[in-house]
Amino acid sequence: WKNLNGLWDYAIRPKAEGRPANWDGEILVPFAAESALSGVGKRVGETNRLWYRRTFEVPAEWRTGGQRLLLHFGAVDWRATVVVNDKEVGTH
Repeated sequence: WKNLNGLWDYAIRPKAEGRPANWDGEILVPFAAESALSGVGKRVGETNRLWYRRTFEVPAEWRTGGQRLLLHFGAVDWRATVVVNDKEVGTH
């Protein structure tokens, strides 16, 4: 088990745009962008998307035996697309 809470890159972009090339800064997960605790304190709004990016290393002992890795997101409130190593792996 690995907790991915902490600082992530974030970007707020219009819905029509694709993945951001540049990031606006860092957001403290698990707090919402609108929250002061997130370090962002900005409203995303209906016409925008909030993008998150995080890198992490999978521990070597998890890579044996062909086992699968489960990502659990505890607070996706509307829509999410998960991309791992530039490959889309799931949508909510």
